[in-house]
Amino acid sequence: MALLQWGPDITGGRRFHIEDPNHEYQEVRRALHFDRGWTRIGKKEDCELRWTLDERAIDFDKLRDAQMVNHYKDIRCLTTKAGLTRTLDEELKWTASSDANAFFPRSYALDDESHRAAFVQDFRRTACCSAVKAFMDNMPALKEPLTTCLRVCQAWAHDLGDASYRQDDLTDIVWDTLLAYTYKCTSKQKASTPSLSGSATKLIEVEDPILKQACHRVLASLSSRHGQFSMDGSRNIWLTKAPEACRGVGISLHRKLEEILEVADRFPGRVAQKYVENSKLWDKRKFDLRCWVLLVGGGSCDFDAYIYEPLYARLCAKPWSLDDHLLLDEKRHLSNLAVNKGSADNLLGTQSDLETMVDVEKVKGGIRKIVKALARTAHQLASTRSRSFEFLGVDIILDDDAKPWLLECNLSPALARRNDAQSKLIDSALRGCIKRTIDRWCPETAPPPRDDGWRHLLTIEPAPKLPKRNRALHLNVDATALDRPSLVKMDRGSS
Repeated sequence: MALLQWGPDITGGRRFHIEDPNHEYQEVRRALHFDRGWTRIGKKEDCELRWTLDERAIDFDKLRDAQMVNHYKDIRCLTTKAGLTRTLDEELKWTASSDANAFFPRSYALDDESHRAAFVQDFRRTACCSAVKAFMDNMPALKEPLTTCLRVCQAWAHDLGDASYRQDDLTDIVWDTLLAYTYKCTSKQKASTPSLSGSATKLIEVEDPILKQACHRVLASLSSRHGQFSMDGSRNIWLTKAPEACRGVGISLHRKLEEILEVADRFPGRVAQKYVENSKLWDKRKFDLRCWVLLVGGGSCDFDAYIYEPLYARLCAKPWSLDDHLLLDEKRHLSNLAVNKGSADNLLGTQSDLETMVDVEKVKGGIRKIVKALARTAHQLASTRSRSFEFLGVDIILDDDAKPWLLECNLSPALARRNDAQSKLIDSALRGCIKRTIDRWCPETAPPPRDDGWRHLLTIEPAPKLPKRNRALHLNVDATALDRPSLVKMDRGSS
């Protein structure tokens, strides 16, 4: 699409400023200037609408009530990796009555001591569970450390509510040695049979029906109680993510605890998130779904949430693989278009393509539930205001059962155009965004409406104003002091 000329506008009328250094939001300027007669002005000039890439560029305390901006003051509670992790872990149950474990892969802010300790425990448990899964898949093992891994899984099942297993504090375990065993027995290297160094620690085929039965039983218990059991897979792979980076920058895959903690110590603010090991593949390649979400209003006015449908998929450039030597190949694991640029293949999939693979309406239903939970949380935590809105890019991955999992929620999502079909989706989404925001507040400049793909999800009405206090109302409380014998007598009577 040809770039618009960014010279001075002379149409008069309402004024706007838009920050768009990569020319990805040109349709916003086109819709405002050519369709509504608005004038684009400089960054420091006063205007009715200010559109920025980052909410920190807006001084919310100095905004007039009628002034429009494309951000909420505290939206970072959802749009940074650490913010999303903490919000879903600590706030979601209160803001949206939802359990993040149902749709968000376990995630930990590693600069927080409690999160770090919880991550270490989670990593150890999942590593031992992976070792038990490998044994049940007839992989070579060692009986003594395998038995310890079984014990860890049994203690985990107890903590999840299986009373058939006893409580176990596991304080006698040498974790470095046990984790080294789990790394080896779950390894996928070019060599045919993984082994520990030394003949005494060589992995072998373990034939023990009683041990196998115990492993089968504990895996069945964990499968029924641990909501992310299938998603965990059998390799115990984790992602580390930079706290505020985007476009795939600062993301790496790891199988070893010491590597993850070293990254966290070297780069403050890192987040560890469980990798979805059973992701659905598109022509043998990993993919995710980019969903655009629009939050509008709030404060003293109604708060509305929308999702743009149809969806589109972003594909990795190379076939997916969890082999150890390929874990650092980001073009197999990260579907960000910025990571995979330069590929000769078409890396975008349409909804019609997706319909040949999954039940799209069922997938959309799952995504809508996730977005509703995010919207309710934003309404509670993001300092909404009547003339603010937020255009977000929500990334969703599907597991092999086509269950949606939330990966990230992106502020001012990148809108680089890769083909004509995607360009039409972008333009339609942005026009619909203007229709539901600017036209809502400035109907006098609105052009005739066009059809678009935005779907309304929910409306939250503003809290009712409290009535003025009746100054003539006086409340009195009459009380009688009680001596000690009277209190003792009352206590005995109640028992």
